[in-house]
Amino acid sequence: MRQLRDEGVAVVFISHRMREMLDISDRYTVLREGQFIDTAPASDVDANWLLDRMVLQRAGKHTTVKSAATTKPIVRVDDLKDKFGAVNGVSLEFFPGQITGMAGLAGAGRTELVETIVGFRPRHSGQVFVNDQWVAPTPKAMMHAGVALVPDDRRAKSNFLEMSVRENLTIAMHNVALAKRSKSKESKIVKEWVEKLRIRTQDIDTPIKNLSGGNQQKVIIARCLQINPKFLILDEPTRGIDLGAKAEIYELLRNLANDGLSILAVSSELVEIFEISQRVLVMHAGVITADLTREEATEQRVVAAATGEGNG
Repeated sequence: MRQLRDEGVAVVFISHRMREMLDISDRYTVLREGQFIDTAPASDVDANWLLDRMVLQRAGKHTTVKSAATTKPIVRVDDLKDKFGAVNGVSLEFFPGQITGMAGLAGAGRTELVETIVGFRPRHSGQVFVNDQWVAPTPKAMMHAGVALVPDDRRAKSNFLEMSVRENLTIAMHNVALAKRSKSKESKIVKEWVEKLRIRTQDIDTPIKNLSGGNQQKVIIARCLQINPKFLILDEPTRGIDLGAKAEIYELLRNLANDGLSILAVSSELVEIFEISQRVLVMHAGVITADLTREEATEQRVVAAATGEGNG
């Protein structure tokens, strides 16, 4: 791109990656909801300049997550192994009101671990307890126990693309047969979530495929929150969504943690993990190689643990 620029070609570069944009661009223009917001040369722009203009009603300071009580875990994972060898004896505890971030390189076993916890991936051995109660290794049992997962791939694992926002959001309503559901009651519930999470959609009966990636992700998060979870897992919570939606999701997670929810956020972006987490786990080759407080978690230490070189 720099070579093309030097040859006189005008390049328009669109990216969700803040660091990339700040590294390569000579001028920035911000659009929001189809409207021109601002433009400025690189010399006048930093990350805060961009976020202030990209996020509607952005607060001057984001919410701070309160210190979580660490006396009694809400979820306990004991010596968990999956059937295919990607998860090799993981034991962990998760606490109310705490956001835990999980880092690791591709193939470390992060997605396999969370899918094994929720019963989506077959388990070889190990157990999961919620409030000291053993939970059967099935998605239905985990959902009833208050464990919810926002998967890493919206299109393949969570979205029903031809179905509406309303149908996608309410599909996890358990204990109510489909034939007995009230469309008017569902619509009321969905409209409340649309307003609460600022989901931008023309109508709640709009197919979810017509929404932006960020708004699709908010629908899936709302689906999980709608079942009143005790433990919310998000695998790549902001993959493929714009910076404005990222900031909104970060703020939502902080508020949920302050309300007492235990959250595990798995991410390939260290910046994201450092932004939202009070505690940082690192995986390598199917095992946890570091369990750090946010203050202990430096980039060097996390990378060393992710490559198997750290001592945890």
